[in-house]
Amino acid sequence: MNPDYFVSSEQTNKHADYIMKKISIFTLILFSCLAYTGKVNAQGFEPVDGFKQVNFGVGTSGWGVALWGGMDYGIANKVTIGPWVGLRTNSNYTAITVAFRGDYHYGGHIDGLPKELDLYGGLGMGYTNLAFDNTRFDGNGNLVRFSDNAGYFDVWLSAGGRWYFSPDWGVMLEFTGASRGNLAGALVGLSYKF
Repeated sequence: MNPDYFVSSEQTNKHADYIMKKISIFTLILFSCLAYTGKVNAQGFEPVDGFKQVNFGVGTSGWGVALWGGMDYGIANKVTIGPWVGLRTNSNYTAITVAFRGDYHYGGHIDGLPKELDLYGGLGMGYTNLAFDNTRFDGNGNLVRFSDNAGYFDVWLSAGGRWYFSPDWGVMLEFTGASRGNLAGALVGLSYKF
C-alpha cells in the first residue's frame, strides 16, 4: 500500500506553508544577527581533512516531527561525509531512516563572511522503513483500519548554515528536498566539534 494515498494534499500544503513561515522567520532572525557582526576581512568556516563533528536536533517533515543525529568527517578541504539517522513520527506513521551523506562547505569561497559561519550543501542517500497504522472508508462507507510496513530507498539534497557560537559548539538550520516528498522539511539543531 502507498501511504501517500492517505494524506490529503490540502493537509500537506497547510503543513508546508506553516513550516515555510517558521523557516522564513528563523532565517530573517539569523541574518539580522549576522548583520550586526560588522564587516570582517575573514572568510567563512572551512572544515579540513581529519575534522570531526557530531550533529543532532529536531525537525519537520510530511510524516511529522523528526528527531535526527549524524556525524561529519572531513575527508578533504571543504568536504565532509558521514552517517545520518532520523526518526519521523505522527499519529499514523513512523519512519526510520538510516543514511550516508556528503556535504561541500562553500562559505570559504565568499569574502567577508565571519569565520564562525559555515554554509554547506550536499547529497544524502539511505533506506527508510515506514510503518503506518491508519483508518479509511471502504467502498461501502465503512471505516476500516489498516496497517502495513514498507521500505524505501531515498535520495535527498540539503542546504544549510551553521553558526559556531563557541570554539566547539554551533547552532544550525538545514532545508532538505527529497525524492519522496514526505521526507522533505527543515532541521534545526546543535553541532559539536571534537
